[in-house]
Amino acid sequence: MNNFHYFIKNSLNATLLEKSPTTFDAGGHLLSQNTTSIDFSKNFTDFFKGVNIALGAEYRLENYEIFSGEEASYASYNIKGDVVNNFTRANLVTLDGKIRPGASQGFPGYSPKNELKKKRTNLSFYIDTEFDFTKKWMLATALRYENYSDFGCRINYKLATRLKLLPILNLRTSFSTGFRAPSLAQAYYNFSFTNYVGNQLVESLLIANNNPITGKFGIGKLKEEITKNISIGITYNPKHNFAINLDTYFISIKDRIILSGNFNTDDLNLRAENVQFFANGVNTTTCGLDIKVKWFKKFNKSKFSIDLFGNVNSMKIDEIKHKNLDEETFFGIRERHFLLASAPKNKFSLNFNYQKEKFNANVNVTRFSGVELIDWEMNKDIYHPKYTVDVQLGYHIFKNIIFQIGATNLFNAYPTMQDKYTDSGGVWDSTQMGTNGAFYYSKLQFSF
Repeated sequence: MNNFHYFIKNSLNATLLEKSPTTFDAGGHLLSQNTTSIDFSKNFTDFFKGVNIALGAEYRLENYEIFSGEEASYASYNIKGDVVNNFTRANLVTLDGKIRPGASQGFPGYSPKNELKKKRTNLSFYIDTEFDFTKKWMLATALRYENYSDFGCRINYKLATRLKLLPILNLRTSFSTGFRAPSLAQAYYNFSFTNYVGNQLVESLLIANNNPITGKFGIGKLKEEITKNISIGITYNPKHNFAINLDTYFISIKDRIILSGNFNTDDLNLRAENVQFFANGVNTTTCGLDIKVKWFKKFNKSKFSIDLFGNVNSMKIDEIKHKNLDEETFFGIRERHFLLASAPKNKFSLNFNYQKEKFNANVNVTRFSGVELIDWEMNKDIYHPKYTVDVQLGYHIFKNIIFQIGATNLFNAYPTMQDKYTDSGGVWDSTQMGTNGAFYYSKLQFSF
């Protein structure tokens, strides 16, 4: 269960003037999942060179809730101190002829109008088989059925094979389908907030997918994201202490769920200038290459290993399903760059590990590729490639007690600083290795 409960400090409700509190309980939202599953598997050695069959079932209960905060966190008040509604629109609090905004500034609270409790269940069944027809050829199949109480049912499948071309060379390939049902939050989340659009403060609404307003924009009920996956890989192991794994992949995702941009509400008679919503808005394809190289050597009472992990990745937006809506508003250039940045061009890690008797040392060097994002002034911000170094030292005090000290991002590397027109002024919320800098720790581990 995740529970996000927001408390606002050093803020105010401008319509309460000097009577305004400076701290607010703004409410929040929570999501819980309860999963029960049962699985069976058995290997049959009397058929071919071996047959393995696995099957099972799963039942999941999901609950999603939005709960309101205190009144001052979401309400507007008139000069008499009464909550402004359809019957008390007189005597509004103004400054220089302009109506003051209500609610806690910076983050307005959830109101009773936002409150909801939603739940759904999901029942699934699967069967998975692996046939070793010969010592050189294996064929695997899988089938999965899922039935959502609010969404419907879906069947997915997988077909995979492995072929031993040489004693030191294996070839493997697979094809599979998949889907992801809209989450309860994507279907029902709703909120009102102050947003920056074109460097101007505006009041915005994020409306739930089942809100009639979405229909006025031509947005239908959220449907599942559908995927097709193809992969081909080889394993090369010429020596017992050396191995290479290469895997290529192609992933097609149809009807990816995105959060739209802000649409004008002049014709909708809403108490907000803009409205946005979740929609099945984008088709994408992604292809890439995973690389894994391992070498290790044992000598005396020591063991030394070097591992190289790498990924080269390319995502392409094939279609933006904006229908009759303005494409730039529906899913603009900034949002497109954010989506593409979620699949960086490449990432490589080089790991060194040394172990002798009770002592162990590990050093990991990671290179993150550059990232391109668009700021509020529509300028392209380039985050240059960055390196991080992680170090960990461990010692077996006793057989089942290990003491460790270490550092993540030892040299305190940060993303490239940008101008003030980024979301958080200088760096984005999450870029490459994040914005938290170095982290140092010690750990005492017990095993029984």
